[in-house]
Amino acid sequence: MLMPLESVIFLPFFLLLMAMGVLYVKAISQYWLAIFFISFVFAWFYNIVTLHAAWPLIALILCCQVIENSKRYASLQRIRPLIWVIFIVLAILLATHQFSSFLNPLLLSNAEISAAAMPYSLYLNYDKAALGLIILAAVSPLSQQVGMPQKSELLIVFCGVVVIIIFVSLLAVIMGYVSFDPKWNSIFLIWVPVNLFITCVAEEVFFRGMIQRHLSQRLSLLAHGEWVALFIVSILFAVAHIAGGWHYVVLAGLAGIGYGWVYMRTKRIEFSIFTHFMLNATHFTLLTYPALK
Repeated sequence: MLMPLESVIFLPFFLLLMAMGVLYVKAISQYWLAIFFISFVFAWFYNIVTLHAAWPLIALILCCQVIENSKRYASLQRIRPLIWVIFIVLAILLATHQFSSFLNPLLLSNAEISAAAMPYSLYLNYDKAALGLIILAAVSPLSQQVGMPQKSELLIVFCGVVVIIIFVSLLAVIMGYVSFDPKWNSIFLIWVPVNLFITCVAEEVFFRGMIQRHLSQRLSLLAHGEWVALFIVSILFAVAHIAGGWHYVVLAGLAGIGYGWVYMRTKRIEFSIFTHFMLNATHFTLLTYPALK
């Protein structure tokens, strides 16, 4: 069922979304942090976070700064591996909602999206949304450096989306994880912004924008180093979904290969985010959601 929430509770999340948009307007991109701060203040005011929630977010911002600006922080090169460990641990803890200082609002409670499906609950996860914004701020300048999308890049995205949707969806049906279930549910209108701007952004900027990109750079001297990095990150992405069972792990791993391929070929995190979202949207609208009982 849809939980009764005051409309003002969405304001901190709207500001997070605004901060993401500002990142892509070069003239004002530096103001993302100010908007993020205002968002956090409103989140505190509406009891979505406590003040202690600021510490892991500040630490994550500092880690991203050191990782992405190695020349500026050359004196910290010796502890760079430690910075990476702290970054990964913080990202995992934020993404899995381990900090009690985040009081994420419940949007849906045990909703029935599909017949014979498991009940579905949906939270407005401020911790995961903030994680996505912070890492996006670190990786978004790379897209600005390569200019406007080319037709060849758009073709890669189109092919990636089509192949991933067909292959992963069919496999999910064959495995008995879902069944074919085309539907329209008004919950979709709530689900779209939450899934796109919280789930897809956070997962893609972490796995592809940070881990795959830096691992590819490290393995660049190896033959097919980019592909090695892609498969390693896809395995990690699969393991991250272990709570959904082994079927979900296999499907997530295969989907991760597709997301990683799109990112590897275009070097644009926005395209892997879009590819990720299109598969998720197909799952919601055409297949059992979230999964068969």
